[in-house]
Amino acid sequence: MTGLALGISLPTAAATIRRVRPPSYDPDALELFGYYQLADGAGISLAYKRAVSDLYVNAKDIGVFWSFDSFHDLGAIGPSKYVVNMFGDKTKYTLGRANAPVHTDKVGTKCDGATSYLTLSGMTLGSGTLYQRNDACLWLDIVDDVPNTNMVDAGAGQGYVLAIVSRTTTTNQAIFSINSVASVNQLTANGVTTSAGLYGLQRLDGTTVRAWKNDALLAEKADSLSEGLPQAGVRLGGRTPSSFSSRTLRFAAFGAAIPGKELAFHQMLQTYKAGINAL
Repeated sequence: MTGLALGISLPTAAATIRRVRPPSYDPDALELFGYYQLADGAGISLAYKRAVSDLYVNAKDIGVFWSFDSFHDLGAIGPSKYVVNMFGDKTKYTLGRANAPVHTDKVGTKCDGATSYLTLSGMTLGSGTLYQRNDACLWLDIVDDVPNTNMVDAGAGQGYVLAIVSRTTTTNQAIFSINSVASVNQLTANGVTTSAGLYGLQRLDGTTVRAWKNDALLAEKADSLSEGLPQAGVRLGGRTPSSFSSRTLRFAAFGAAIPGKELAFHQMLQTYKAGINAL
């Protein structure tokens, strides 16, 4: 009996099914994606994931990823992603919202200057944080120009003070205070004609304080004594317990000082912002 000729041939090399490698993301970014989905109850686009993963890779490359207790993109896309701590412990230091601050995707979050603000829930500066009395920083990216003499953009009061005033009304000054209360220990920068920009306030040791704006050193004070740590919680869009701001904020970070890495940090944020804004 002759065999049947079947019209079946073995797959050729050209017809071999190819395996498609899934996108590769930074492992810490992968963890963040889960928290983002919990916050918003929705998926995240591949392009958004890539922008965040690239941010993580850049932050690690320049050596700042492990320097911050908290890092928030206040213009994150979605109704609640911006409350999630991006760099530090995801179970700590989420943002609390008081009296409905207004969030806008790819722009930032704006408080009303009277009642609304953001709080870093659970953060006590110096207690289990990278932010310490003689090694500390606050970075704040401000979107708009709103001159006001008494408008504190972020900080903590009660006891020793942490504060940034990005522009006063009449003198075009920016005023900074970190872990001190005496006015002699404040740092003042002149010629600040707009409140918009990335501000970096850093205490490098018991006496040295520096303030940056964008990619330039604004001012330095070598005899600013570190007097102690603020006892109240940290507020964005004001300063605890009773100061408020109506400026729009895009990024905020607290932690240890990053001397020598300021320019790279500014460029990292600009690259990330461009990637998010393009989505």
